[in-house]
Amino acid sequence: MAKNQGKKTQSGFSLLEVPISLFIIAVMLLVYAAASNTLMLNRNSREADLANYIAVSEMEDLRDAGYANLPASGPFAHQLLNQLPSGAAAIVVNDYNNDTKEVVVTVSWKDPGSFAEHSAVLTTLINKYGL
Repeated sequence: MAKNQGKKTQSGFSLLEVPISLFIIAVMLLVYAAASNTLMLNRNSREADLANYIAVSEMEDLRDAGYANLPASGPFAHQLLNQLPSGAAAIVVNDYNNDTKEVVVTVSWKDPGSFAEHSAVLTTLINKYGL
């Protein structure tokens, strides 16, 4: 009598292996989705922080220059602006009253591959007398 005569050889998967494999694949897909979402949120946060930094930097420069040296409304350049995708920056200077001007600094950018536009906007008042 041969040694393997009473044993049946199995081929294929058992009923237990299939659900376990599907569960492992589902967990891996969930981990991948969470990781890709985290990467996107980190990128968006980094871009927002950079835009705020540019806006604050420009606002500080304008306040340091003083009332008499405020530029006309329009775009401005900043050395870090090229790090934002489709980044643009602008200043709007309006008369608030006879002695005060309102200054609005806007830094905007667009998400690559989409039409979503984001912006960081800061507003301040600059007075003739430095207050």
